[in-house]
Amino acid sequence: MTALLDAIDSQMATLAGLVETLRLADRTLASMQAARDGLLAVANHLAIDIAKQGAHPDGGDHAIRAIAAEIGAV
Repeated sequence: MTALLDAIDSQMATLAGLVETLRLADRTLASMQAARDGLLAVANHLAIDIAKQGAHPDGGDHAIRAIAAEIGAV
């Protein structure tokens, strides 16, 4: 890190704060992505359950697409 030898203490402290904040932001984003993935999995199961309930000539494909469209609109 010889490129930072000229930095003063306050600049290094600011850098350390930025790095820590970015680390926390990355952790938060990863958690939110995991939550989103879980919600999409639940929606997928719901779509399949709805599609299985009736005697759909298309095998429930329209129901699955309709739920995908609802989610896609978000």
